[in-house]
Amino acid sequence: MQKEKPRGGRMRPAAMIAVIALCALIAAVIITALINKYMFSMIKVTGAGMEPAIYSGERWLIDKRFDDISRGDIVVFSSDDGGASISRVAAVGGDSVYIDMQSGRLYINGGLVDEPYAKISAGTGGKFITELQSGRNYSKESPYVVEDGYIFVLGDNRGNSRDSREFGPIPESAVFGIAARKLK
Repeated sequence: MQKEKPRGGRMRPAAMIAVIALCALIAAVIITALINKYMFSMIKVTGAGMEPAIYSGERWLIDKRFDDISRGDIVVFSSDDGGASISRVAAVGGDSVYIDMQSGRLYINGGLVDEPYAKISAGTGGKFITELQSGRNYSKESPYVVEDGYIFVLGDNRGNSRDSREFGPIPESAVFGIAARKLK
C-alpha cells in the first residue's frame, strides 16, 4: 500500500517569497500613509511670498505633531481655494496687530516687531487691512485684536505675499503643519 500525499501541503519556496514580499509591500504602504497623515509630510513651495526664508521650488518637511502655534512659526494651512499656503505667524489669539501703511512695519501688542527675515514694503495693506481702515478707526492706538482660536499670518516677502492682510486671520484648525526643515 502506498501512502497518500496530504492535501494542502507546503507552499513552494518561490511562492512563499512572493507572499512575504507582497505582505511587506502592503505594510510599507500602510506605514508610509500613516506617517504622512499624522506625523510628517513633504511640500513643494510655489510662489515668492516667503522669500528670502523659503524660495519657490524648494521642498520642505512639514511636522504635523504640534501642540500649539507660536509667533514666528512658519505654518502650512488650508487656503480658501482648497490648496495649501505657507506663511509666518505674526500674532496669535488675544494679540493686537497694527501694520503701519507708511513704513510697512508690524506692531504686536503695541511694540514694534524686529523682523530681520522680512522684506518689508510700504503700502502693502491688502483687502482685509484696507477694510479695517475704512470700517473703523484702525490705528496704532486702535489696532486689530486677533480672536482666540485664530492666528494672523504674514509672508516674509511683504510686497509679494497673499496673507492675513488680504484674507484676515485664519482659524488655528486650518493649520495642518509647521515647516520643520528644508529638504535637498
